[in-house]
Amino acid sequence: MKYISPFRYPGGKSWLVPKIKAIAQEWYPQGLDKIIEPFCGGASVSLDSIAKGWAKKAHLNDLDEKIYNFWNVLIGGIIRVNGLSDSNCFFNCLQRTKTPEDFWCSYPEETSFEPSGSPWEEALKTLILNRTSFTGSIYPALSGKMGKGHTRWNQEKLFKRCQLINEKKDQLDISNLDWFDFLETHQKSNALFYIDPPYITAGKKLYRHYNVSLPDILNTTRKLKGGVIISYEDDEQAEMHAKCQNFWVQRVKMPAGKTELLFLKEPEE
Repeated sequence: MKYISPFRYPGGKSWLVPKIKAIAQEWYPQGLDKIIEPFCGGASVSLDSIAKGWAKKAHLNDLDEKIYNFWNVLIGGIIRVNGLSDSNCFFNCLQRTKTPEDFWCSYPEETSFEPSGSPWEEALKTLILNRTSFTGSIYPALSGKMGKGHTRWNQEKLFKRCQLINEKKDQLDISNLDWFDFLETHQKSNALFYIDPPYITAGKKLYRHYNVSLPDILNTTRKLKGGVIISYEDDEQAEMHAKCQNFWVQRVKMPAGKTELLFLKEPEE
């Protein structure tokens, strides 16, 4: 399976996975125990590392309650009185949702930031919005468009991806913390930290929690024991901040021909 994550974003990092894998294998030639993502979003890098065996465990985190809820339902969820978990209910409904309309016909217009259904219903709603909205945003209030089209909704492929992730749930965990608090819990871990924060230009159009300080991230992550890879938009000021904090800077070409920046810090010996 080429792509593991069921999510799609304009800033998704599936294309960057081979580069990050190569760096991880160079830094951790004996194998990578853990990969840690404080802004996991679609979690393309971590999911590939677990599904394809180049990391043993992934610790995911996202401050967005809807993203957190989606991953929490997919890899666990609460056991209900009827014996079914949120995960069971999610998969049962996803299997029946051949088109987005199969789901949306039962629900009102989605205009609020706040959840209005059970965890598994909210998880499926998040997936449908992400796959069918023009920008990939799960917040119509930000994107201005409802996710009710058929664009990029392939129920069979999405079911298989979600099923694979659920099968790997013992190697995954998910937190719902601010990025700084999350990193505090892992600061002495000799793991690979992959950090993909919201970008300056597009962040406010896609994410609820987009106001994140890159200098603060650089200052915090340079003190971590493990190796650090930060991906960021190609921005002169961002590059200057990274160099001031003694990160190595690499430019990488995206599939569309544009470039992004990688800020690198090797693990401590």
